[in-house]
Amino acid sequence: MCQSCQQTAPRKKLEFSPEDILDFTHSKYHKEILRFAEPHFAFWELTHSCNLKCSHCGLAAGKPKSDELDTKGALAIIENISESDTRFLMILGGEPLVRKDFVEIAGYASERFEVGVCTNGVLIDKHYAKDMKDAGIWLVGISLDGAIKETHDSIRGKGTYERALKGIENSLDAGLQVCIMHTVSKKNIHELPGILELVNDFNIHCFEINDFLPFGRGENISGQTLTKKQRKSMCEYLSARRLQSLPPVASLPDDPFWFITYEEECIENCFDPYTDAMIIGDTSGILCYGIKPNGKVVPFPTLRIDIGDLREEPFRGIWKNSDIIRKLKERENLKGKCGRCEYKFICGGNRGVAYYYSGDMMAEDPRCWYEPILN
Repeated sequence: MCQSCQQTAPRKKLEFSPEDILDFTHSKYHKEILRFAEPHFAFWELTHSCNLKCSHCGLAAGKPKSDELDTKGALAIIENISESDTRFLMILGGEPLVRKDFVEIAGYASERFEVGVCTNGVLIDKHYAKDMKDAGIWLVGISLDGAIKETHDSIRGKGTYERALKGIENSLDAGLQVCIMHTVSKKNIHELPGILELVNDFNIHCFEINDFLPFGRGENISGQTLTKKQRKSMCEYLSARRLQSLPPVASLPDDPFWFITYEEECIENCFDPYTDAMIIGDTSGILCYGIKPNGKVVPFPTLRIDIGDLREEPFRGIWKNSDIIRKLKERENLKGKCGRCEYKFICGGNRGVAYYYSGDMMAEDPRCWYEPILN
């Protein structure tokens, strides 16, 4: 949630027509993106290698790619992006901890950025947790896909639930900030209350839900994708918890349209032309970008369109000269339901999902349950 929304005092409910909403947010959207000539958040897939074979893995990770960066190349990438406005680097995989040089790379990066890592957690013993803390890692995101071991293990492999829980404990004991990363699907959506309770028992306040998408190995279980009705019910449930201030704080970063059920007053402030409050929904190509294991840049890990190569040119040049990035920012050109929606400047749909299903990154997001009022 935007800080200005949090600080706005309660006030009388405002009435805005769909035309007003579109008009006011259009102006505020363009004012907002002018503040971000370059993105602040980078998501780096350090390796395609992984010690597990999770059934829903969007990259079908397993063996490393032949063109992955070596240690010297990885450090050069860090130097490259450090000359931009990048402020937070989240290191992903595959499983980044399988690289023997991970701690070295993370330590080098932490001298330049806030650094986090997304991991399945099974390799984090007490010594590794201390090494990560000493390397300057700020946040550890650990995957947990079930409230009980039978569910988690059926997705990630036998014994992974207990090992992930131990990885969480070791990370907390080492003084690391921990965020639980949960991929929700038809298989485990019924366990959402239970996993929230489990996370709260750990006294962890950060809980990030990622919508299962049938990418990579997930194509084999595409039937596990949530229906629109299930997604709407889930967002309503999470919104109600937040309004009641029930821990942990849950976010749904890959569902930009979940705000439709969430914190009405905050959204109204975005409509109001007399406030500076604004959220922009999908931040792909605006606030964040992705890096592949070979140094290629994409607008976001789920929007896998190469826009440049960090081994060959500075990030700033890639970003400034990319027609793809320019087009992503032009929400006036969204198509289908997203294009005619009065909320398109504070939502925008998920461009990676649109691209996956249609081959057109400006197409409508087929997961959204909301029907626009405007024609």
